[in-house]
Amino acid sequence: MEHFDIFQNHFKVLIPELFFISSTFILLLYGVIYNPSAYYKFPILTKPIGWLAIQTLFITVLLLINHQTASSSLLFNNVLISDDFTLVIKTIVLLSALASILISLDYIGPKNQKLNSYELIMLILFSTLGMLFIISSYDLISMYLAIELQSLSFYVIAAFQRNNEFSTEAGLKYFILGALSSGLLLFGESILYGFTGIINFEELCKLFTGINDPISENFVTSMSHEVYPDWIDKISPSSAAILGLFFILIAFLFKIGAVPFHMWTPDVYEGAPTSVTAFFAITPKIAIFALMLRLTIYTFYDLIEAWQIIIIICAFLSMFVGTFGAINQNKIKRLFAYSSIAHVGYLLVGLATGTIEAIESLLVYIIIYILMIINVFGILLIMAKEDYSIQQPLTSFLTSNNDKKSLGINLSDKERLGYGIQNHWYFNKKWNNGFKNVEASSLNTDLNNHNSLSFYKKQSFPLWDSYDNLISISSKKDQTFHLVNMWSPQNLVFINKTTSTEKKDKYIKYITDLSTLSRTNPLLAATAATIFFSNAGVPPLAGFYGKLNVFLAAMESSMYFLAFSGVICSVIGAFYSIRLIKILYFHSVSQKHWNYYKPISKENSIVLALTFFFTLFFFLSPSFLFTITHSAALSLCL
Repeated sequence: MEHFDIFQNHFKVLIPELFFISSTFILLLYGVIYNPSAYYKFPILTKPIGWLAIQTLFITVLLLINHQTASSSLLFNNVLISDDFTLVIKTIVLLSALASILISLDYIGPKNQKLNSYELIMLILFSTLGMLFIISSYDLISMYLAIELQSLSFYVIAAFQRNNEFSTEAGLKYFILGALSSGLLLFGESILYGFTGIINFEELCKLFTGINDPISENFVTSMSHEVYPDWIDKISPSSAAILGLFFILIAFLFKIGAVPFHMWTPDVYEGAPTSVTAFFAITPKIAIFALMLRLTIYTFYDLIEAWQIIIIICAFLSMFVGTFGAINQNKIKRLFAYSSIAHVGYLLVGLATGTIEAIESLLVYIIIYILMIINVFGILLIMAKEDYSIQQPLTSFLTSNNDKKSLGINLSDKERLGYGIQNHWYFNKKWNNGFKNVEASSLNTDLNNHNSLSFYKKQSFPLWDSYDNLISISSKKDQTFHLVNMWSPQNLVFINKTTSTEKKDKYIKYITDLSTLSRTNPLLAATAATIFFSNAGVPPLAGFYGKLNVFLAAMESSMYFLAFSGVICSVIGAFYSIRLIKILYFHSVSQKHWNYYKPISKENSIVLALTFFFTLFFFLSPSFLFTITHSAALSLCL
């Protein structure tokens, strides 16, 4: 009890995190008790726990924003820190995790990918918890433990589809390379602790402040003599700190997928389920960048000449490798994996500069990038496709069952002309002044009297207007169908769904799968085109202002070569963004095959609308975002 009294104010500061932890464990108990219960008939809890997780994240955000604390608080013997910088970054992380779960609910549901395991949502919550503690970390041990909590959850969800060899391969690669990076991180921390005897960031900052000054160097050296043997004076303490910081930065650069530590990124993005890929792309980078900012800008700022070189090299390589790697990709998830590598390069440009303006530009850029990638993966996750092919034209009227059987209609199985059980082609027979839906397989002699029949097609079916003899005229309030006024052998074709036993093919895999989107859903295609333009940095969209601020900050610090390289990579990278737009609107589509995309759920529509309007109208009032990021940058540096 006495121990609790000592830290009671600290627990008050951590109320949002404590609520998040307790809610996560309650959800875990809920799933463990109800999911395997025969009494409740083994319910599928993916969506219920998904919605409860969304509410948990939202309430945590409200607690975080409304929780009044001091401007800067050190918690539990300087293990954690809470300030304006952590407040801004934690809010971004929680909202990003909320958005990634929200856009994935339909994807992981029983009607689509059938990832009927609530554990996926729980692992996302645990990894988010790890990110919150990564952001608040204020010593080497808490930093390592928080990163491992995040990483262990990532290893599992990357290989969550156990019956998919690509997902298993992605999880195994991520685990092996992630274990290597964790070893490097621990090795770097050991070197720092071994040469200083300090694990706290603030104490390390005090120790290495003015390290290049001879008086400070002698102080650190004399301090080392008190603890370590005589041979230690052969190694400069500043050199040891640089060596330890070097290994720590390598581990961080691996976590964010920067070149030359990017090997895992394309394979993991492609192999993992798309909802997991969305989470990887949206959320983790901001937490690692926040930790890198605290270590480099605050703790080891006086060693800037050493760590700045590493960041500059990785920024330059990431921009070029990511840009040129994305140009040659035909698979859409690998393309965005290389695109994320290029964006990491732009973010590292801001980090390398090391000024308050650069920190502000980095935070603005990463917020804009997160919102753009939420929109992109929101579109990818809702575009469940079904492949259709025109088998043969109807060369004669269906006047008998034999004719139907000869054209591939199996009456015993009730196989229909066209689309599945809920959305299929109809023959509509006139009944007095109204219409009655009659399935094709149930029609018999009525087909002889074709004057009393009209042929209808679902409204959003693609490529309808590509057939010359088809006339689509009207739609009725009670049925959203296009009416074809002609009944003739020329304008009636058999549309059969191409079946596939592999669930992964239900979602788009190649960039050419986007080719029918502008015909099936023009509004969604326009949203995607806007995001692609913003990704390319076309003004006045939000992506342009993100890159502009980063490059201006680099030029203010006289890093003209790095800023010029970034501009060149942006121009080259516009190629693959415009290529996607070309596929959306101008790609030639086969007359015999196309993709049909299902309607969008309400929650996905809301997320897409918010991110779209932010990207489109950010230039009208950017001051709010710049004010928030400026206060966060000042909190970190002062």
